[in-house]
Amino acid sequence: MRWWSEQSEETRRELEIDEDRIPLKQALLEFKKWFGTAKYIWSHGDDFDTVIVNTAMQDCKIETPWNFWDTRDTRTLFDIAEVYNRDLPQDSKHHAIHDCRHRLAGLFLAFKRLII
Repeated sequence: MRWWSEQSEETRRELEIDEDRIPLKQALLEFKKWFGTAKYIWSHGDDFDTVIVNTAMQDCKIETPWNFWDTRDTRTLFDIAEVYNRDLPQDSKHHAIHDCRHRLAGLFLAFKRLII
């Protein structure tokens, strides 16, 4: 609770919004459909978000659409390409949309620097 209380007001407000919320199982099924036949799952560290999603899918009896060896980590890529937080948009931290935009900007910059 203390950690969340130290986050921005906008980020905390997202926790309270009930409109457009859907049950976890439905969200996971929609995510799996969106993921489709993609091979890799990217996250900012493959030991947190993907673990949470895998566990939620197991709890909901949904098969994870990727293999454990197909997780990819943006932190490693950013380190190799020398992409630093100061190089990326500085939106609200721990806000899902802003975190996503931050990671995508980092990926594009890393690919550009590595000429991929």
